[in-house]
Amino acid sequence: MFVCICNGYRSTELQELAKAGVRSAEEAYRSLGAGPRCGQCIDVAQQVLDGAHIDGARTTAGAEHA
Repeated sequence: MFVCICNGYRSTELQELAKAGVRSAEEAYRSLGAGPRCGQCIDVAQQVLDGAHIDGARTTAGAEHA
């Protein structure tokens, strides 16, 4: 799914950055090379990053209990 139409950023790109430790949309955009243009995607980008961190924490916690 596209998160940022202006820059063509996809949710999968943001999820990969989250796995690498990126926590904020602003940091993700810097890593991808271009900041937001219209800014309407920032909240969704942050939700994708937050969701990836939550999913990653669940996966890690599940592996610890296995």
